[in-house]
Amino acid sequence: MKRHLILLLPLMLACKPASGDARQAEPTQTPARTASSSAALASRRTASTGSASLDALHAAFVRAYNARDAAALAGLYTDSATLVGSSGVVVRGRESIRDGYARSLTALQDFVMEAEASAEDGALAYERGVYSQNVAAPGRPPQAVFGTYLMVARRGADGAWRIESHTVSRAPAREPGRE
Repeated sequence: MKRHLILLLPLMLACKPASGDARQAEPTQTPARTASSSAALASRRTASTGSASLDALHAAFVRAYNARDAAALAGLYTDSATLVGSSGVVVRGRESIRDGYARSLTALQDFVMEAEASAEDGALAYERGVYSQNVAAPGRPPQAVFGTYLMVARRGADGAWRIESHTVSRAPAREPGRE
């Protein structure tokens, strides 16, 4: 099963999705430029990929992140998931991912995630895009952070998509909502 994921991922990344399959970013204000509430930011989404399940996974991730709900976020990952954070730290397994989010979410706010492309093939799918958030270190004003992400999701026996592999980088291609 893992071999199929390894072989499929380069193919999926190399293939540019047809215009009807790719999510196109809507104009959005970044957290550094707005005082909008987390709920308003969570509601900003990109155009549909045609996959209601992938759109639901995307929306659930943003909603749980802005609610600072580590348990809900962890529930979006497979039991054997891998998360590579922007610092390069590799976290393996749903429970470890939950623990990592529980430690880090307190300093994070106003999370926006915009998919630039996604595709699915059978039980595997990917989504890549850009994100922004404010990081509020104790005693300092919030700082806007931008970056890119890549998620590989697997459809479970229950039909739900869950994140199998998730990589985050602070090297942004562009700010969300900006070309």
